Amino acid sequence: MDMARIGLGRVVTAVVLATAALGGTASTAWSQQVMVFESVGGFRGARTASRVTSRSVAAYSRLLGLEETQVEIAQGLLEQYTANIEDASRERRNRLRALMEEFRETQDHTIMMERMPAISEDFAERSRAIEASFFSDLRLLLDDQQASKWERVQRLRRRETVLRQGSLSGETVDLIAIADSVGDGLDLGDEVRAALEQYELELDRALIAKAATLEKMRESSSGTFMGFDLSEIEEMSAKTREVGLRVRDLNRRHARLIESMLPEELAAQFRGETRRRSFPRVYKESSVDRVLLAAESLDDLAPDQRQSLGEIHTSYTRDRASADEKWVAAIRDQEEEGGTGWAVGQLMIRYSMGEDSDDPVSKARAARHKVDERYGDKIHAVLTPDQREQMPTPDDPQSGAGRRFQTDSGMMIHLSPGGGG
Repeated sequence: MDMARIGLGRVVTAVVLATAALGGTASTAWSQQVMVFESVGGFRGARTASRVTSRSVAAYSRLLGLEETQVEIAQGLLEQYTANIEDASRERRNRLRALMEEFRETQDHTIMMERMPAISEDFAERSRAIEASFFSDLRLLLDDQQASKWERVQRLRRRETVLRQGSLSGETVDLIAIADSVGDGLDLGDEVRAALEQYELELDRALIAKAATLEKMRESSSGTFMGFDLSEIEEMSAKTREVGLRVRDLNRRHARLIESMLPEELAAQFRGETRRRSFPRVYKESSVDRVLLAAESLDDLAPDQRQSLGEIHTSYTRDRASADEKWVAAIRDQEEEGGTGWAVGQLMIRYSMGEDSDDPVSKARAARHKVDERYGDKIHAVLTPDQREQMPTPDDPQSGAGRRFQTDSGMMIHLSPGGGG
């Protein structure tokens, strides 16, 4: 089951069309609501996150200990799988395009409300069948010793799919992948390996329970969701939050344990990477980072310019870290309080009164953007006009904040990528 697909196909369509249908009958309070849609990983990521990739096959091959010939066959199976998925995607796009054409001609909202979910569900079912066929064929390649390791592939696949379905910071983090990236081929020792194995087993049990809950939610959906039934959305949100909290808390507990077992340098790297993946929007590379890198790489910098840029870099790192900490704290506080909206799979629906959101997370995010703007101006002042022309284009302050539009009822709809802020 892909909750993100249901979220985008049903919730967004239902809200946009249902609120448009309300027209002048909407209450004043309702018409002033600002609905913020946040999809963890972005809207495109929600569609493609569960696909089997070449990186996935490489990881399966390492876990199973496949020989070179087996790896080549596995890559061939992946190529066939990818072709089949692309065929299914093309068919879905064509059906959606035809649906949109019909909607434009008729302006009949029920066309979208009734038939778009069916298109998404057909694609989901076909994708599941294609994936099942791929894994069935892959398993046929294995000898008895390799087949005994198949459960580890199944656990990894659940981390690639179910683990990624979440809206809470840290809920979608894979500590095994982080340990692999930090260790970079190093032997982390028996104690750490045992801790990671225990984490793998506990996490998998939590993911199996989470998948079962989400599947039950999908099967029990009455269809009133398409009619924008807030009580059903709230019920689904509560269930999604409950299973998400279990995974998030498990990740936090095991992260502290694993970190305590690592040498100081690796522990710092592990902690930093865990934090970065828990709050990706906070800790992503900023336009100031990119401009500083480009400026400090210029061949024609004068000594005083290079010194000034170095001082700016040091100050920016300090001030950004302070702003980031406040942003992270605001996110955590909001999540502990239950948020300001509903979480449905990977989709976060956030609401506030008025056109501009004034919640603590938005304030903290805006404060960080002001830090970026201030230091962007400082860098600009140090460089010559010719040097400025060579700099990367700064980010729009609203980039990542999404797109806004207003319905006939006066409701502001705000769609933005979510995840950690």
